[in-house]
Amino acid sequence: MFSIDIEPDLAQLARDRLAGLGYRPTLRAADGADGLAEFAPFDMIIATYAVPAIPKAWIDQTQPDGVIHVDLKPSRGAGSLVRLVRDDNGAEGRFDPIYAAFMDMRSR
Repeated sequence: MFSIDIEPDLAQLARDRLAGLGYRPTLRAADGADGLAEFAPFDMIIATYAVPAIPKAWIDQTQPDGVIHVDLKPSRGAGSLVRLVRDDNGAEGRFDPIYAAFMDMRSR
């Protein structure tokens, strides 16, 4: 299990809390849009923030037939959960009909 947060303090807080529950995932303080190439390929990427476009790194770092779950928000007030499946040409999928309201992606 891997997780990324842009804020070092939040990554450390998550690390401490998860350790208290007996979990020891790999946590990094970094820009999530870059993914974690050193641990790829992943069978699934789940983003808990909204992105205006799917980062190429996520597609590249997902194994064939792997899944990307994310709130795709191309403009303000227009967001929807999408499930993409990685194939030889990139990733394709469908939107969930329910509106999503995740926090927008932040970059450094």
